[in-house]
Amino acid sequence: QEILLLKKKKNKKGITIIGIGSNLRGHMGSPRDNLKTVLNYLSRNGLRVEKCSKIYSSRPYPSGKGPIFFNRVVIVKTNMYAIEILKCLKKIESIFGRRNLVKDSPRVLDLYPLK
Repeated sequence: QEILLLKKKKNKKGITIIGIGSNLRGHMGSPRDNLKTVLNYLSRNGLRVEKCSKIYSSRPYPSGKGPIFFNRVVIVKTNMYAIEILKCLKKIESIFGRRNLVKDSPRVLDLYPLK
């Protein structure tokens, strides 16, 4: 039922905030490289990057669950519905090599809508 609600909800201003994280090397490069390269993938898939934070590093949570995590936040403009944004983000994660094997495990790329 949650998905049905998402289909009907469209961001009125066309603005979405997306959190990006990475703590594993993938075929696109290092975690820092992933956070830079993904910006082009967002834009090519209908999520035009308007603003971008600098890259921050943090320890994984819970403590000891892998290498240092690199994070950033982007503001994008889009005409997509919420469910379309989620599908797009999952598709991009997959292109980068993300595998959902174990909860809280290290990952090549983590994309999540914040608003």
